[in-house]
Amino acid sequence: MTIGSKTIGIVIVAAGRGERAGSAEEGPKQYRRIGAKPVIAHTLERFLTWPRSGPIVVVIHPDDEALFAAATVGVEGAAGVITTFGGETRQRSVYEGLRSLSGTEATHVMIHDAARPFIDHGVLDRVAQAIDEGQDGVLPAIPVSDTLKRGGSDGLVHETVPRSGLYAAQTPQSFLLSEIRTAHEKAAALRREDFTDDASIAEWAGLPVTLVEGSVDNIKLTVKRDIAMADEKLSQSRSSTGLPDVRTGNGYDVHQLEPGDGVTLCGVFIPHDQKLSGHSDADVALHALTDALLATCGAGDIGDHFPPSDMQWRGAPSKIFLDHAAKIVRERGGTIMNADISLIAEAPKIAPAPPGDARNPLRDPRHFARPLLGESDHQREDRLHRPPRGHRRDRHSDRRLSRRRRVSLFPADIEDQARQIVADFTARGKMVATAESCTGGLIAGALTEISGSSAVVDRGFVTYTNQAKMDMLGVADATLATHGAVSKETALQMVHGALYRSQASVAVAVTGIAGPGGGSAEKPVGLVHLAAKSRLGKILHREMLYGDIGRTEVRLATVRTALAMLTEVAAQA
Repeated sequence: MTIGSKTIGIVIVAAGRGERAGSAEEGPKQYRRIGAKPVIAHTLERFLTWPRSGPIVVVIHPDDEALFAAATVGVEGAAGVITTFGGETRQRSVYEGLRSLSGTEATHVMIHDAARPFIDHGVLDRVAQAIDEGQDGVLPAIPVSDTLKRGGSDGLVHETVPRSGLYAAQTPQSFLLSEIRTAHEKAAALRREDFTDDASIAEWAGLPVTLVEGSVDNIKLTVKRDIAMADEKLSQSRSSTGLPDVRTGNGYDVHQLEPGDGVTLCGVFIPHDQKLSGHSDADVALHALTDALLATCGAGDIGDHFPPSDMQWRGAPSKIFLDHAAKIVRERGGTIMNADISLIAEAPKIAPAPPGDARNPLRDPRHFARPLLGESDHQREDRLHRPPRGHRRDRHSDRRLSRRRRVSLFPADIEDQARQIVADFTARGKMVATAESCTGGLIAGALTEISGSSAVVDRGFVTYTNQAKMDMLGVADATLATHGAVSKETALQMVHGALYRSQASVAVAVTGIAGPGGGSAEKPVGLVHLAAKSRLGKILHREMLYGDIGRTEVRLATVRTALAMLTEVAAQA
């Protein structure tokens, strides 16, 4: 809206990464959910519903286009918002927003942090009133109420700072658009990057800034605790209506039996002379539960998130799908209170004994897929496939399992993937190189397990240590120091090194944390970065979070994804 000759444009800064607000897998703080909606959706709605708002520019990170699009679904008026990409610092991002706004009818600008979702129209009205009264720089602020102390490097209090005349600055900070843009340009020309807000740039440039009353509710969400408290505040507000949001979801799944060595139900392997047909591990119980959880959020079904046409999910443990669905529920403000699964099957018998009896495999704790403390991979594999007490193993199934283990070192689905790659690459005269960290040579091993692979596999690099990555693949020391071994940047440099230090036309690289230890809040067990590249320039990157599903499962899932990426990138090689 324009009043007189003044049109107030809005720049919302949302390009930060929010490192202090929690682990990287949770995403930047402006896209975290509070009160069942992303932070940025709350912030944007405050301005879209303010009558004086002119053109609105949201400055986002180049990697966040999909996040922003998803966050603004259902936000009325969001389609008319201008988006632009930010820079490496907040100061640079603000300047990019001002540049975008300069092409509109805006004469003045309000610059606001996306991480302040509780801005209210009262503050906006007070800032606008000051603009209408002729103030070219306006800063909402609240008087400092806490006693302030100045400390020294010795950890001691050196003095008490008088708080009279001290204010805590808030946003939106408003200026004459042409003046604040010029001030930013001057600061950039002098390489001044030390300003903490736009009012300080205006002060440096000699522009007067007028104080108006801010709001104690207009807090900035900075750390993880801030986000949790904001969510609690909004959740309590919703619950005060007396209408609790209780949802029930239903899921239903059917898989056909076919010859095999056993079925997996609820993550438990049950030896049998048949298996369930399916793209993943065909765990019909977890598939139904996954669909039920997705249904509570209107988030589609399992096929939408993990399409059977995607080879990376072939043979994958269904726990990955369930973890994904549970994460969606949590991100949308939900709490899973109860789950009930009914199984209808011709075979095998899954409850041959009363509940709690050791002969019931679903009740026997030795058969659950969770790794035990101090347990080796070999011990875990033995535990998962050992019959419970009182169960007499059929000698014919023993022979069948033994014959299956002699056929290949890898599961049948991985062998099929590798065989297809070897056949395709042989026909096209292409060769492949691998660079592996957490898989320790398993990708190359899967390919070389296939007869005739010597015509396809050029070489493989196994680089467990950082030094090996630098020596064998040319990964930069600065990359490892800045981003760590398990990162997109390292994976891309690994695949580049493998490709150009070999005779291959296509290369694939993986680096990750297979577990059981070595993870952190920022980079948990099950995080893997993969990259594939061809000499024609086609490059792929995928960040996979398999979860703490066991070292063997993480490594095999990574092999599946890597082989699928080789197939995809080779199509354009």
